[in-house]
Amino acid sequence: MWATHELNRSPTLSVKDMTPKQAWSDLKSAVHYFRVFGCIAYAHITDAQSKKLDEKGTKCVHLGSNESKGYKIYDPTQNKVTISRYVVFEESKGWNWSKKRKVT
Repeated sequence: MWATHELNRSPTLSVKDMTPKQAWSDLKSAVHYFRVFGCIAYAHITDAQSKKLDEKGTKCVHLGSNESKGYKIYDPTQNKVTISRYVVFEESKGWNWSKKRKVT
């Protein structure tokens, strides 16, 4: 679904000087919320799930956006995919897959 969402907001050869969404609805697409696929994402841990001195975020990998207003993220240390609304991205860094706990 996310790939289709992005493709509809990207320029193509079939429609000159506009995106498919713009050709269909005459509205320009906003893409300010797009993030780099595979970048490091820190998902917020709620106060109910943590203690006072615990970390406030979990280091994950960004997989895309969900149809709701959340981001789909993958936690390689727990091998778990979750959807989180409160995420901070570090788009210049990616996960080092050769060692599961280090960041490149």
